[in-house]
Amino acid sequence: MCRNLGMMGPGISQTDLSIIRDLGIISEMGGTDGAGIYQVKSHKYSPHTPSYELMYKSWSTWSQVVTNEIDNKQYGDLLSNTFVDVVIGHVRASTKGGISDSNAHPFVFPNLVGVHNGTLKDQKYLHDKEKTDSELMFKDISERGVEAVLTELDRDSAFAIVMYNKIDRKVYFARNELRPLSFAFIEDRAVMYWASEPGMLRFVLDRYGQTYKVFNLKVNTVVKVYADNISTFKIKDDPLKIFEVHCKLDRQLPTH
Repeated sequence: MCRNLGMMGPGISQTDLSIIRDLGIISEMGGTDGAGIYQVKSHKYSPHTPSYELMYKSWSTWSQVVTNEIDNKQYGDLLSNTFVDVVIGHVRASTKGGISDSNAHPFVFPNLVGVHNGTLKDQKYLHDKEKTDSELMFKDISERGVEAVLTELDRDSAFAIVMYNKIDRKVYFARNELRPLSFAFIEDRAVMYWASEPGMLRFVLDRYGQTYKVFNLKVNTVVKVYADNISTFKIKDDPLKIFEVHCKLDRQLPTH
């Protein structure tokens, strides 16, 4: 299956940029059919602060993307700029749609950027043989909202999604019983990581000598986080206070 990964917070350092590179490499255990990175400065200190975002995706592996493919002139800031406060990554294991640059995640729309780990059973996302079910789902979310779309998904559709909302500048997280998603909070600086598997998070963070707390996302609860609300005080006190519940999904249990 695919793997989601990323980090956010106002305390991103050069160490974190190295950690996220390695987290993507170990995440290749879950997929080598595409990789993508989206980074943005979500916090604006004033209305006059220019927006900053950068995205690159390819049908290649994560390792190839971060070491060989990124053109220095156009993408030189990708995973090298500590000015950003949100980095969303994804590695793909192809299930529907061909292996191509356009079918790699993230998928970008005027109001959101999203990545998805899972396979959908809903026929309305399977009719287009060229596009992925994930892209069609995010298109639907961009038009109707995350609660309506996730609530209506087939009970056996598997999903763990990470989505940056360009309107409120918050990152949304959701999953059901069929896909995992875990978080790690760095205790000595204001940074939060996520990955599809806690073991991957622990391995990479231990390798870099980090002190952290790990939590799993509850199923069928959509939570959102604003990067500037992440602080070392909240992490040491109770990291769960960083999450704001957007909605709870009324869904049936999967049949398997």
